Amino acid sequence: MNSVLQALAYSSPVKDYFISLVPPSQNTLIAGKRVKRRDTISCLTSISTETPTKSMQEKKVLMSYEVHNLMRVLWSGKWAVVTPYGFLAAVWKCLPDFRNHRQHDTQEFFISMVNYIHEEVAHGS
Repeated sequence: MNSVLQALAYSSPVKDYFISLVPPSQNTLIAGKRVKRRDTISCLTSISTETPTKSMQEKKVLMSYEVHNLMRVLWSGKWAVVTPYGFLAAVWKCLPDFRNHRQHDTQEFFISMVNYIHEEVAHGS
């Protein structure tokens, strides 16, 4: 997962897309859920404290929104270390094949994640 996140974060078109996914001072509809842009402190809090739990079964998780939050924190220049628990929770909720701490194939994870985000953004809004 780490290598995929790093590759996406350093791909300018991907990074720019996710950072601008939720424009400032506007609500955006993603997969039928209205989300609003957070400040970077709120993004950091979200990705750092939301750990995968059984209660996430009830919560609607948007992987694209978690990637948006993660990219905003990574590229804010304010923090040297980022722990993406919120993104991990989204992966465990949205991609059940990756719901553990075992080693997985990077290409398989990348394809599954991109397909899921494509479906979420393209067909869910």
